[in-house]
Amino acid sequence: MAFEPGSVVRLRLVGSEEEQFTVIHPFLPFTKSVVFLANGTRQKKVVVKLYDPRYLNDRFVLSQYRPDYPWEAALERKAVSMRMAGSFPDSLEQCLWADDDGDRAVFWEEFFYRTSMASFRDECEAYDRLVALQGTAIPRLLGRGIVIEDRAIEVPAIVLEHIEGTAIRDAQAVAAEAYVELAKAIELFRELDVVHDDINEGNVLLCGNRAVIIDFGRARRLDSCGSDMRRLETLFRSKTR
Repeated sequence: MAFEPGSVVRLRLVGSEEEQFTVIHPFLPFTKSVVFLANGTRQKKVVVKLYDPRYLNDRFVLSQYRPDYPWEAALERKAVSMRMAGSFPDSLEQCLWADDDGDRAVFWEEFFYRTSMASFRDECEAYDRLVALQGTAIPRLLGRGIVIEDRAIEVPAIVLEHIEGTAIRDAQAVAAEAYVELAKAIELFRELDVVHDDINEGNVLLCGNRAVIIDFGRARRLDSCGSDMRRLETLFRSKTR
């Protein structure tokens, strides 16, 4: 397994020199990003997120309509060459589902790359817009940068405050005050033009008198669909005492 406890990941953070992060434990399963708890050389016990298309769960599906596409270094290099040459269209939809299987794998590789980069961009933009809520309703964003490794692509990364808390899915009951606190936070999301778009039982943490929303990898601007407040209400309905 990659990112085992004790393994080291090196990042070059914006405005900083290289920093090493020693994995304490990964948060499995990996879905849209690689997430693990780590000790850095300067920052202790932080959460590190890598937006690496190599580990994207979209590569593996139970579907009769497309095969799995496990990561291959050669295919990643080919996609980089085509990207630099401007060979990919803005929309990949027709290429992904074309009858001709010739280059379909490289188009999927480009799709996975775009998916990971979009997730990084969306999460960073959300944290930038919600800077006033960092350290209270959401974690503090401590840094952003790239992974230092021998790859054809640069893998972006962020470093976040680690929240010592319990996911709401593991809580026996939740105080009504926590719902009120988070509802106020979501109203501020709206005012700051952010939709989280993935409020679920794993993305709400309870820690003492603080309730925290995490994982903004699917965050959108307000012109997109979805209702954070409706999801929050559904989540708390069976837990609130």
